[in-house]
Amino acid sequence: MLFIKKFCILAQSFFLDTNRNKVISPFLSQVGVFTIRRLVTDIARVTYFEISGHDQPGETARFAKHLAEQEINLAAVLSFGIGRGNAEIVAIPHDPVAFRKSVKYTGWMVREGACFHLTGEDRSGALTETLEKIAGEGINLEAVYAMGIEKRYSAYVWCNERDIEKIRKLLKGW
Repeated sequence: MLFIKKFCILAQSFFLDTNRNKVISPFLSQVGVFTIRRLVTDIARVTYFEISGHDQPGETARFAKHLAEQEINLAAVLSFGIGRGNAEIVAIPHDPVAFRKSVKYTGWMVREGACFHLTGEDRSGALTETLEKIAGEGINLEAVYAMGIEKRYSAYVWCNERDIEKIRKLLKGW
């Protein structure tokens, strides 16, 4: 997991006191100290599973019941129709090995892949820098699933398999 620390400072003549996480300006006649807002993003490559099925009532419930019986915990799950009576469930388990074992003999069509999980401080534009960095490298994202919970955000980012290593290197060095 990588930690990215970005400090937004709008003037060149500010000094950073790293021990106290403060910015000090020599031009301020009053207090002269501002608290820095840490914008930390955690980035991890994770395994996801796509399960193909029929678009009919109860399919996601059947899937969830099976996982509950097997004591499989998910970090995220998405379920949606894809047309012509078909549906897809995308599951991101906390333990991919246990998940793999639990679906082995179900008869479900399962495809495994990799995506990236981003978390950080929830604020306006929280994903902008990361998404712009990816776009700047010419990488087309296939999907982004993001949500804010309290003061944190969580986002999953999918790309073509051929771009996984490019994104990993891009975000690792950032």
